[in-house]
Amino acid sequence: MSDPPWRFSSSLGQDRISKLAKAPSFDDIAKAVNSEMEVLCGHAEKLGTPPQVYDLHCWSPPTNEFEFWRVVFTVLVSGSVFDWFFNSTRGYRASYFHSPENGLQSNRRLIETVLDKLLDTPSIASDCDWIRRFARESMTSGSAKAWLTEKGNELCNDCRGEVGLAQDCMAELENGRWELANCPLARSGRKAPCGTKIKFMGAFLDGQRDGQHNELIPARKRFRSREIFQYGWS
Repeated sequence: MSDPPWRFSSSLGQDRISKLAKAPSFDDIAKAVNSEMEVLCGHAEKLGTPPQVYDLHCWSPPTNEFEFWRVVFTVLVSGSVFDWFFNSTRGYRASYFHSPENGLQSNRRLIETVLDKLLDTPSIASDCDWIRRFARESMTSGSAKAWLTEKGNELCNDCRGEVGLAQDCMAELENGRWELANCPLARSGRKAPCGTKIKFMGAFLDGQRDGQHNELIPARKRFRSREIFQYGWS
């Protein structure tokens, strides 16, 4: 599959643009994330307004079939690997640029690559087998995803957001789609933000304990893959 036809603004600086141009394949980017990443925190988050949040090591597993919870991990990587992951023409958003389906496939491959390392974190107490099983199911269900850390969506100080919503329309990358879209999401989609944190968010599952948890996708995220395809952001 050819690289997306986008150009980076000179405002990024030639050194950064040159490093972005040297990005490896998506699978090698996923391996680089896995090799470098340090798990900063792991949480259980209950769907609701406001959400309830617990550290995984002290969370009591849900028993209510009408409550939906997910696991959320935030990891630290180098700025260069983050740039490859989020902004390069072979990275995460570039996969969605090709098609929503291609983006979902890359999303799944990334999670599969990092999953064992996420679950082998001190965030999950070693004797909490049920939590580990729930975390694995949450992270391997269809709506699990990766993204950067957004300001205002942090669950603790360790996963404090690095990137806010764009406040202007200036394009830092141009690909013939995202910078042309007349949508608030595209304001952020046409940016190439710097960062060092990647957030992995599992699917929301209910409290069933028979190994057949029900999955719930919040309405605002039902069309996430198509939004990234169209606007570069969701």
